[in-house]
Amino acid sequence: MAMVPCLLVCQVRRGPRGGHIPGAVCLPRPALLDPDSNWYKPLEQQQQLLQQVGAMFEQQHQAGQDARKTTSISSGTTDQKVILYCNGGVAACTAALALHRLGHRNWAVYDGSWNEYGASDLPVTV
Repeated sequence: MAMVPCLLVCQVRRGPRGGHIPGAVCLPRPALLDPDSNWYKPLEQQQQLLQQVGAMFEQQHQAGQDARKTTSISSGTTDQKVILYCNGGVAACTAALALHRLGHRNWAVYDGSWNEYGASDLPVTV
């Protein structure tokens, strides 16, 4: 079974143990937001951040074009699923909206997030 890319969207540990889901990469929620307005950074900056963590390929979104035709996720296909999680599922919605605004539609927020995963005996990377 192929590993689905996971994107961790938090910095604070609130679960019973530390670490992250194996293979997940971290994108702190504030990185997507403008510190002065507390609203999303411009789409181009969001895309760059998502590219840097491997959630999107370069040069996929271009303003004024149908983003659904121009967005690609880490496997190189437009339908590659990305799983977003944080401590409880709320902060991960920040990255979900960013992906959605950039035209990517195959993502999911792990609603149990680390509160559920970290409390289980599933493997973790520290």
